[in-house]
Amino acid sequence: MKETLTLKKVQLSIVAIAMAAIVALGMSAFATQAAYAEDALPYGDTATKTIKGVKYTFININSTPGVGVKAVKADKSVKSITVPATVKINGQTYKVTQIRKGAFKNTSATKVVLSKNVKSLKAGAFKGSKVKTVVTKSKLFKKANTKNCFKNSKVTTLKVKIGSASVNKKYVKTYKKVFTKANAGKKVTVKK
Repeated sequence: MKETLTLKKVQLSIVAIAMAAIVALGMSAFATQAAYAEDALPYGDTATKTIKGVKYTFININSTPGVGVKAVKADKSVKSITVPATVKINGQTYKVTQIRKGAFKNTSATKVVLSKNVKSLKAGAFKGSKVKTVVTKSKLFKKANTKNCFKNSKVTTLKVKIGSASVNKKYVKTYKKVFTKANAGKKVTVKK
């Protein structure tokens, strides 16, 4: 009986030590990320990345890594735009989660493909662009984060290309309720 109690105490001690190590490692990683955010995100070009003619920057310039990146401006000469799921800035990888107002203004592109991580289309995101078709791979759009995104744009079609035919069908039904004229600022055809 005494040996069993001693063995249980040893097992509990090992578990406690392991948990303390995990917490310490987690805190160390958090401190490293916070320090990186403070040191590596000054205002200016070091906090941006241009990929295939589209400029990306942090949603909040003072945000910690991992919060998200937004597409802010596409070059006029860009004929095809595919917003990636992630971008690498200063050696760190971030999800692209937002399209800023006027991001595609004056571009030659008529089609934009949005990755699976994009969840916010700011009001006027497509204003002043030639974009007519938006293809989405994202399951994340809600009414609140798409308000007036197509207002004053040439967008006529939203194509849902998320996964299988049944998944696409489900999201076509969902997105017909999200991308209404009253919410998105313009009537668009939502289809697979």
